[in-house]
Amino acid sequence: MDAKKAPAGTPAVQMLGYSVNGKEDDIIPFSLLTKPGTIQPFSLTYDGKAVVVKLGGEAKQFPLRTKEPVVRLICSTGEFLFTDLTIISSR
Repeated sequence: MDAKKAPAGTPAVQMLGYSVNGKEDDIIPFSLLTKPGTIQPFSLTYDGKAVVVKLGGEAKQFPLRTKEPVVRLICSTGEFLFTDLTIISSR
């Protein structure tokens, strides 16, 4: 979240969601309360059976089977800046 838009430093909650086969988004029970303007490294990995999400110092795994996985990074408020983003195919 852009720190300039929350100068008081009010914490923001970051939640993760995912979509399977174009269905409605499901919320991963994984959230992080953080101060706006802080850097939050994260990673997503997929081994053909499950996705592992790492955010901050925690990790969650959820099962997912798909022939052609697609990665989309979306922010509901448009206030996140993704930098140093690398997507590497494991195939």
